[in-house]
Amino acid sequence: MIVLRTDNPLHPDNFLRVLPAIGVPLWMEGMLDAADSRAIAIVGTRKPSLYGIELARDIATAAAKNGITVVSGMARGIDTEAHRAALAAGGRTIAVLGTGLENIYPEENIALARDIAKCGAVITQFPPEPTPRPRNFPIRNATIALLANVTVIVEAGTRSGSLVTGRCALEAGRPVQVVAGPLDTESFRGNYEFLKRYEGNRLVSLLAARDGFLADLPAHTVAAKKAPAVNLEELDPTEQAVVRALTGRGESCSFDDITETTGLPAATLPAVLLPLVLKGVVAEEPGNRYRIN
Repeated sequence: MIVLRTDNPLHPDNFLRVLPAIGVPLWMEGMLDAADSRAIAIVGTRKPSLYGIELARDIATAAAKNGITVVSGMARGIDTEAHRAALAAGGRTIAVLGTGLENIYPEENIALARDIAKCGAVITQFPPEPTPRPRNFPIRNATIALLANVTVIVEAGTRSGSLVTGRCALEAGRPVQVVAGPLDTESFRGNYEFLKRYEGNRLVSLLAARDGFLADLPAHTVAAKKAPAVNLEELDPTEQAVVRALTGRGESCSFDDITETTGLPAATLPAVLLPLVLKGVVAEEPGNRYRIN
């Protein structure tokens, strides 16, 4: 068992941001990697439909194949499917527990936790406890949101904890993508309530199944050496501003440099940068720095 504290500069950037925010150490089984600074949270209901399971697997597989770490809560349902799909695709995944490391919950995921620790990490901010405490899980959900660059809500009922994860992501200035599921299905009702509640919030977007995010990820790898041809007219004005700010520079730019050059608010810049990174147009480097790929 390893204890993660704020005074270790070797932690990935997202952990260095999270540790001061939660105010307590994190206990971990497994290992962190610099690649974990690029992470996607995949969350959803504990009682998913077959359609939701397939979507969670598709998103996690696409992310893993592109070197993006999959973060979730190892709960039954969508979380478990996301972790398993990431492992099956040969990727990294991080499970954030609502219990101590000596009390894996649910018990049927004990073997999964061992597998995750071999290809990623199992982390928690809670000491060992005899039984899971319901109050721990919303706290766990907030940590998931802080560790990810973007949160995807796959399938959520109206009382799903994944909606808490989405809200926490927005409060931290991180984008949230919500899957468009069947309108008449109870298990997707939370998706549409979330979209309605945050209508007009620029950090929230609708993810049509096998469009957008899912279509883009397999086409672009993080390790690509060659930048794709960029047609500025195909980018929106904010994306164009970021590309112009980074073009022609001999070195990468810090997040603050980009906000100053483009005039874009710091709270909305992550939502502009992430699609550019996923498309392979922009590369993210350690230290929250960016350059044209």
